[in-house]
Formats: sequence, structure tokens, C-alpha cells
Amino acid sequence: LYYYYNGFKTDLVLNEPLIRYNALYQKKYDYRKKYNLIDNYIIGFAGSISEIKGIIYLIRGIEKIKIVCDDIVLLICGNISTNNKQYYHKLKKYVDDNNLTDVVFFTGFYDHIYHSNVIKNFDIFINPSLHEGTPLTILECMGVGVPAIATNVGGVSNQIVNNYNGLLIEPKNVEALSDAILRIKNNDKLKLHLVSNAYAFIEKNYTLEQSYEVL
Repeated sequence: LYYYYNGFKTDLVLNEPLIRYNALYQKKYDYRKKYNLIDNYIIGFAGSISEIKGIIYLIRGIEKIKIVCDDIVLLICGNISTNNKQYYHKLKKYVDDNNLTDVVFFTGFYDHIYHSNVIKNFDIFINPSLHEGTPLTILECMGVGVPAIATNVGGVSNQIVNNYNGLLIEPKNVEALSDAILRIKNNDKLKLHLVSNAYAFIEKNYTLEQSYEVL
């Protein structure tokens, strides 16, 4: 039984450390093993592959970082709809043309029921969207201890307080994106600060009691 608050599946996230997922799906979405990335530092995106998500700026940010961090890779996880195939091919061409095929991986479709399984592969989650509502993926990251960097668009600032429970950047800013990634990667104290405050934010604002209120 799931309870919802503002469309957010609270018990799936809040009780994440207590939930034992079916072994089949743990293996299916273990991208570290699938792509042989056991020793890599994984930057991740999870969502629809579309232009509005700003993925090209994320790829360019990773390209910039790769010069100084040879262990870093990018997982782009999400479905490619018929309407967005042209954009996907544009992204793939950029990756191919810039010799990033061993750095950027497109995992394709995944079942959103197991969304948190996918997120747990990441060392850092990035939401580089150009426009946004109130993305649930950021909340799920907070619930499983993955630090989030997101563009300051739409309702994102209602979820992330910059430098407190995540990092906010402006859209299309490749320099700011790459700098934010390196800030977290190179500073374990900052990472702990962000994820601890993020989990506290989830516990305070997305409890089962609050879910009952809207039932």
C-alpha cells in the first residue's frame, strides 16, 4: 500500500533503507555492473530524453570535467519517445563526434516503479532542465542519500535551498554545472552536509502523517 502527498510516493522513499527490492530488479538496474563502472564516479540524469530537459548542457559539463577527472562518467537514464528521437540522435552525435562514448552512457527505458533503484547508481544526480514543475526525482534523491544539483527553474527552489540541501545553478550554464559537480566530488564534508539536510527536509515535509491529510 502506498500513500501519496502531492503525488509523491512517500513510503517508497522514506523507508528506502528498510525496503528489500526484488533481486531481479536490483540486478536489472545495477548499471555499475552492467556498464563495468564499479570504480567510476557516476553523474546521473533520470527522466525523459527531451530538449526541455537541457541534457546537452549536462553532456558538455561532463566533457569539461573529464579533462581533470578521468574516473567520471555520465549515465543518462530515460525513455526516448518517438517525438524526441531527433533530439536523442543529436545528443548521440555530439557524444560520438567528441569521443565521449566511453564517458556518456544512454541506458534507455526503465520501469518508473523502480526509479529509486536507478538513482542509487549515482554519486550525484543532475537536473539540468530549462523549464520544470516540481520534479519528484529530486525528492527521491533526497530520500536515498544522493546529492542533487538542479537548475533554478519552476518549483525547484521550493525543494532545494542552495548550499543547504542541494546546489542550484542557472540553466544552460555549463561552467556553473561543472563547478558544482567538482565542489561535491572534491568535498566529502559538503556532500554529507547536503545529503543530511536533504533527508531531514524529506522527513519534515513528506511524512506519512501528511499523506493521511490528503486522503
